[in-house]
Formats: sequence, structure tokens, C-alpha cells
Amino acid sequence: MILVILAIAFAVFRFSHINPQRAILPLARPLLNKIHGYKQAGGLVALSMAVFIPTALSVVLLYFFNSTNVLYISGLTLLIIAFAGNNYLKHLENFIELRKNGNYKQAFDVATHHLGVDSDKHKTDDDNLYEVVNRGILGLQFNSLYLCFFWYVVLLGHPSGVLFILLLNLFIKTAPIEPNIALKLRHALAWIPVRITGLTFALVGDFTRCFNVWFKDLLDIQMPSRKILQEYANAALGEMLEPDEFSIQIVKLLQRSLVVWMVLLAFIVTFGGVL
Repeated sequence: MILVILAIAFAVFRFSHINPQRAILPLARPLLNKIHGYKQAGGLVALSMAVFIPTALSVVLLYFFNSTNVLYISGLTLLIIAFAGNNYLKHLENFIELRKNGNYKQAFDVATHHLGVDSDKHKTDDDNLYEVVNRGILGLQFNSLYLCFFWYVVLLGHPSGVLFILLLNLFIKTAPIEPNIALKLRHALAWIPVRITGLTFALVGDFTRCFNVWFKDLLDIQMPSRKILQEYANAALGEMLEPDEFSIQIVKLLQRSLVVWMVLLAFIVTFGGVL
């Protein structure tokens, strides 16, 4: 059943361009703005109110319902929210086309709204904008999709892991200042799945080059997830391409790696009897 749920979520990812997280954000922002006002304990109180407490309440509610069907439906709903709208190829192609036509301002708007570029840290005419876009796409898809996928599997199909990651991402996205505690927490939760993602990149790309980079960075606990994912992707693709084509290949690399995740899970379910 868990495999069926993940297959449905994958289909939503592959064929849907609707992003429910973007629709939820305006509704949640007023409440989150109030929560972000609690700056005691370096933001720990705000983080607890926005992430820990709602997740704990969901665990209690699901326990009292004590229904397998409720667990499956809740997990499917949250995974669809996580997976939907994360197919970045359409936005990337739009970004590339606008840049080629000289519409740099519009291209930059696409990059900041859809491709994970921080408008406060980068400018329209940055020479390395394609590199920033690549890092943004890798970070967005990993944090909103791979991380949810990993903790859903680790918790044996319990939806609380997906809910926790979604709320944590939302908290970080809406923070008026850099939320150090939340970022450190996400970095810790991402350490293992980042390494697994690196291995999937190696399997669907240049294995030798990518595995060498993976092994070199294996025990590095300081490097940000986006940076290390970019190193893995650069090594997996290997060949020298034009910046726009390289960005497209990164999106396709992510799509292939997700298929590997699904195959690995199918193997576990079929032969391991874990889930």
C-alpha cells in the first residue's frame, strides 16, 4: 500500500505543474508572521509553535483515530502536496528563453519565484546566475521532495515525518531573518538523505567521478546541502556543456534519480518485508 501511495505521488510530480504549497503559503503567512514574532531562545519558541507542536498534535490525533486507512490517506495527501509542482523543467526553459531574448529582468523574476534564487543575495546581471539557478533547483527539489520521501519511508509510512518537513520548510521560507536553529535542524535531518541522493546521482550519471566526490565529502558535516548536491551533480554529469543545457541536464538528472529512489523502495517492499 505504501508503494502504491508513493507511485501516485510520483505520478503527480511527473505530470502536474500545480503547486499546492504555493497556494497554501498566502493562507499560512499571517499566522506565521505572528509566530515569527516570538524570538525568545533564539527562535526556538517560534519553531516549536510552527513545527514541533502541530506535528506532535497530528501524531496524537492519528493515534486516537487508530485507523490504517486514515494513515494512508493522510500520507498520500501530504506527499501529493510535497511532490506536486516540483517539476522545474518548464520554469527553467522559460528562464532560458527569456535570457536568450534579452529579458533579463523577467528571467530573474522567474528564477526568484520558481527556481530557488534568493533576490536579496543575487542580481539580475550576475555572471554566475546559471550556477545559482542550478543550486536553487537542487535545493528546492531535495528539501521539498527527497527529504519528505526519505522520512516517510524511515517512519514506515507514518505521515508525521512528511508533515514535519513541510512545516519546517514553510517556517524557513517565511522567516523575516535567517532562522539559524531551523536551518541547522534541517541540515541535520538532511545529512543521510543527501548522501543517498549522491549515490543515486552516481547510478544515473558518471559513476566513477560522482562516487569519488561522494566518498571525499562523505563525512563532511559542515557543507550546506545545496553546495554538496551541486558537487554531486557536476560530477555525475561530467561533460562540458553550455550553461543553459547544463541546467536542463541537472533537472533531468533529478528526475532519473527519483526513479532510482522508487526502484530501491520497491525492492525493499518486495524482498525485504520492511514496510
